[in-house]
Amino acid sequence: PEVVVTGVDGTLANVDVAWAGDLTEPGGATIPGDTSTLYKVEHYNAFTPSDTEGGAGLWPDPLVPDNDYFYGQERNRFPFDVPAGENGTVWVDVFVPTGLPAGTYQGAINVTADGHADTVPVSVEVLDFDLPSTSTVRSAFWTTGDGWRRPCQAHQNNDTCGGDENERWRLQGAYARAGLENRISLPNPVTDVGNPPPTAGTARDGFEDHVLPLMTGTDPVGQQPLRLPGAQLTTIGQYAYAGWHCTSQSCLDGWVNEAAASGFADRLVLYGCDEPNTAAKFAACETQHGNYPADV
Repeated sequence: PEVVVTGVDGTLANVDVAWAGDLTEPGGATIPGDTSTLYKVEHYNAFTPSDTEGGAGLWPDPLVPDNDYFYGQERNRFPFDVPAGENGTVWVDVFVPTGLPAGTYQGAINVTADGHADTVPVSVEVLDFDLPSTSTVRSAFWTTGDGWRRPCQAHQNNDTCGGDENERWRLQGAYARAGLENRISLPNPVTDVGNPPPTAGTARDGFEDHVLPLMTGTDPVGQQPLRLPGAQLTTIGQYAYAGWHCTSQSCLDGWVNEAAASGFADRLVLYGCDEPNTAAKFAACETQHGNYPADV
């Protein structure tokens, strides 16, 4: 759900949106308000439409949390101002812990601004079952072939995070965790093209701290515990397509050995070719996959 605040009669200053407390049901069970997240909906300015369905101008997209549940960091996006005639929107993400009895949980969100105060009722219907932390339906939402560089480009404005190997693995792990917290697997959180699994040094430390935990159902180092305890990526894959990832036999063998040693061999898959639409491409697919063990 969303809370929308409109500056009908002029600018609203210091708008704040916060839980009034926990959500409760008649038997006394609660959904803690502090385990849910309020996000300020921000916009990006599209100068060039991406296609005929798009358009130039502001588009709602970034969600800035009141509290970052990855690191437990209080963010500074609340309170905010709403200009006259515009809307300020807050996305409400209610996290329902496992083991709660079924029922209707009631609560409220307080909305305040200079000279104004209101309360928005919230009702959540909890059904009589729990979803497992790890999805029973496997998924694989691949990042792009050069997705290894995108987080550093976005956060550090260069391909390699200034050569900081730990930061590269941390960012890759953060994006993979964001998917995993919503039961979606990003199967290729690696930091370079053609990289076998790191074996030593800072790169190995970064891999073991930030990415391997998502494969093995443990919590990343330096972060808050996963909201879905024990959640694991359902698919872990390697590109083996020319120009993408892991094109050498030694790289493929390295990941096979890592998967066997770390306990994710049953989820390791190979993306060996892309869009085979000619006899030559099918032959290349067959050759590439023939280099991989039959059980992968």
